[in-house]
Amino acid sequence: MLCEGSKLNLFWVGLYGEVRQGYWTEGDIWKVSKSISKLPAAAGSLAVVSLKPGHLEVFWIAPSEAVYHAYWETGGAWQSEQLPGLGPGRARTNAPLTVVSRHGGTVEG
Repeated sequence: MLCEGSKLNLFWVGLYGEVRQGYWTEGDIWKVSKSISKLPAAAGSLAVVSLKPGHLEVFWIAPSEAVYHAYWETGGAWQSEQLPGLGPGRARTNAPLTVVSRHGGTVEG
């Protein structure tokens, strides 16, 4: 997922259910950051979208079957929360998760 210029972002669920981020910038080596959220993720349940340059949104399903998301903007820290109305038991951990931004500044899932 490209967010800015020639920076490539990679997201995955870590060994302990944490959502992790790695990134690569042209001319540099891959770097891995700490987890982007303290909220747990089920294996394989990530979707990522960039609404505009310098902004990333990551969505995932928790082991409790709630849907969480984290967002980041250039210069800021990752912020995360449970999506309103999508608490425990509202999503299946073994189902695919997809998100798309058809128009700048909007998210549809």
